[in-house]
Parts: sequence; structure tokens; C-alpha cells
Amino acid sequence: MIISKNGLIFLSLFLLFFISRLYILANPAYRPNDNDHAYSDVKHDYERYANMWYYGYTPYLQHYYEYPPATIPLLLIPLILDQNGIGKYYPNYRFGIFVIDIILFLFLYKTVIKLKTPKRSKILAFLFYTGAGMLAKDFYYEGIDVAFIASLSIAFVCHYLFDQTKLFPRIVMWSFFWLSTAVKFMSLPLMFPIFLTRKLDLKKELIAISIGFLIIWGIPLAIFRSSLSVSIVFHLNRHMKFASLPYFITDTINKFTKTETINNQPPDFNYVGLVATQIEKLFTVLMPVAITLVFLWMLIKLNQQFRYKLKGIKGYFKLLFYSKVPTFNIKIYPFLIQITLVYFFVLFLTGKVFSQPFHIWYVPLLAMFPFTKTKQQLTMYLLALWLIIMDTTRLIKFPDMILIAPLTIDFVRSLLRFLPMIILLIMSIKINRYENG
Repeated sequence: MIISKNGLIFLSLFLLFFISRLYILANPAYRPNDNDHAYSDVKHDYERYANMWYYGYTPYLQHYYEYPPATIPLLLIPLILDQNGIGKYYPNYRFGIFVIDIILFLFLYKTVIKLKTPKRSKILAFLFYTGAGMLAKDFYYEGIDVAFIASLSIAFVCHYLFDQTKLFPRIVMWSFFWLSTAVKFMSLPLMFPIFLTRKLDLKKELIAISIGFLIIWGIPLAIFRSSLSVSIVFHLNRHMKFASLPYFITDTINKFTKTETINNQPPDFNYVGLVATQIEKLFTVLMPVAITLVFLWMLIKLNQQFRYKLKGIKGYFKLLFYSKVPTFNIKIYPFLIQITLVYFFVLFLTGKVFSQPFHIWYVPLLAMFPFTKTKQQLTMYLLALWLIIMDTTRLIKFPDMILIAPLTIDFVRSLLRFLPMIILLIMSIKINRYENG
């Protein structure tokens, strides 16, 4: 069998990705035998939860569990294998996430190859996805974030690859979406814009979204019922985390006021004091307001795609609640990715909680987007890589010195973490040239 030049290029890119992920798998950040090993959610939290369940404690009902129910088998299966003489918990868990990452890449690979974009755009997408993972290697397989974004990304891929005029592909698409919400609640607000964007046949869409929900959430709701709400309460009551924008603002103010103290309790290391309290109150209001504005922007953007504009309040009422709206030109696949990127970056900038693994969320979405301009694609990729480097690595080191008293060079580093995030948000809003989707 003779492989074409293009086939050889893309095969090489696939092998490069696979080798990079084997390297990440073989080099965990947490090493039990090292004196200076890194903190790991898998070792310090996930394994503890799994042992509690294995020896009889019921999540939500008998102890406080912060994650949605689809994470239970994800955390428990590595321990079951461990107890049956197959590996140890930590490498077992990482291997499970590695498998999910490979599955995601196979879907991404199939999609990017099929996109009507130039060959150089496809090559850049694969190189970006591979390189971003290598930069984020210390936490890539250390949490549930790969499982979360894999579920959501595959939902969008299902829309692109499979005939959505039929009911079964719609059910599959919504099942993957609901799976993402059962790994992290963060994707739940996207249900409304996704449903509205895809609402070409209201009856089929309602059936698909309902069946998909029952497939994923039916058993957990039957077992845990209202006790599932404890995980929602947990997140609502969380203080701001050290990597978030409100924490950075509080930290900057505290350099002048010296009024706050740090609670040295991992993983949040939150500030306690008058300034911290007021900043938390501000962002508690700001985040839902910002998300509401995102959805209003989405409605306006969606209305702009219609061949015949739906004018006034009556027009938007039709857009929301009436199934027989005028035929429209929207390319659904890239629009789904666009609104998700905008939502994520708004969430990052206004949420009280932000952690390094959140950077994994936008990587596959950017790789899957059908860019029509190489300059735009490269700019967004470089900004994303800059963000990952500044926020998750020490590749760029700053001397520990005073810049302008009492601000230090580290203040500049922290500032440079949020600048690319803001630019990526603006660029995500302005993306408006779509490949057919």
C-alpha cells in the first residue's frame, strides 16, 4: 500500500501526538519517592473518595462530595483494579484519562481532516493540540478536566460528522453533552444556547434532549435524588481560589493595605479579610450577570444569521419559543464552538474559582474550529500557548525583586496571565467567518 504525501504528513502528526501523550503518561508530576513531589488531586482527594465508596460510604448521602455523579466510576474503577491486583490507583487513574484523551483526539482528527480548511490550517491545529498538551503536562492527566472537555467536544463533533436530521444522531449528541454536565456542572448553562441554535425541528430536538438526559442522569437521580444538590451547594459556598482574577485583585490591593491574611489550606489558599469579602460579593454578582450578557449576545448573533430578521420583542419571542422560524444561514458547528469559547473565557475572568486544569478546556475547541484565516488561527493559538506557559509553567522566570513598591515583578507575571485571556475573549467574539457546518 502506497501512502500519499498528505497521508504521510498526517500520519506523522498522529504519531507525534501519540508519542507526546505517552511521554505525559510516563512522567507524572506526583512521584511518591521524591522529597519534593507535587501536589496531586488524584492522590490527595480522588483516591480518598474512592476508598470511602469502596468500603461502604455513599457519596452525597453519607459524605460531602463536590463533583457530579459521572465522576464516581471515573474515580472508583482505578481502585477496583488496584484491589484486584491490577496496577496501583494513581497510574491506573492516569491511564484512564490517557485513554479518554486518545478517544478525543481520534474524534478531533476525523473532524479536522473533514473540515473545508487549507492543509496548513489542519497541520497547525494538530501541532497546537499536541504542543499545548506538552506544555500542560504536569496537570493534564491529574484531574477530571480532560473527561469533561472530551464529552463536550465530542458532542459538537457528533453534530458535524453525523446527519442531524435523524433522531438517533441527535440523541447521541445530547447524550455527550449531558455527560459533560455529569462530569462538571460548568457546561450546564450552555444547554440553552445549544438547544436554541439547533432547534430546526422542535419535536425531534425535545425528544433527543430528553432521552439524552435520561441516559446520563436517570440512574444517578434515581439513586441519589435531592442529595445530589450538596455538590452544587459546595461550589456556591466556595471562596475565591488563588489563581482567579478576584484573588489577583485582592492580592494587589493587599500589597498596599496589608489588611488580609491567607488561609494556608490547599487547594484554594484563599484570602480572609474585609477586602476579600467585598471582592467576593462583587464577583458573586458579576459572574451571573456576565453569563447573562453572553447569552443575550448569542441571541443577537443568532438573529443576525436569519435570512429574514426577526425584529423587536415579538421576533425574539419567536426565536425562543416558536419552532417554525424562517430558514437561516447559520453554520451551527462553528457557532457552537464560538459561543462555548466566549462562555468559557467570561467564566474564567469572572469566576471566584480558577485552576490550572481549566486551560485544558479551550485547547480542543480551538483545534477543532474551522479557521479561514491563517493569521487569525496563529494569533489565537499563540495567545493560548502564551497563557498556558505563563499560568502553568516556569519556562519564563522573573527575578524576585521590587518593581514599583510595593508591587513586585511577580505582579507583572500575574498580570500577563490575564491579558491573553482578555484578548482571546475579544477574538472569540469577533470570529465571524465560518466554514460550512
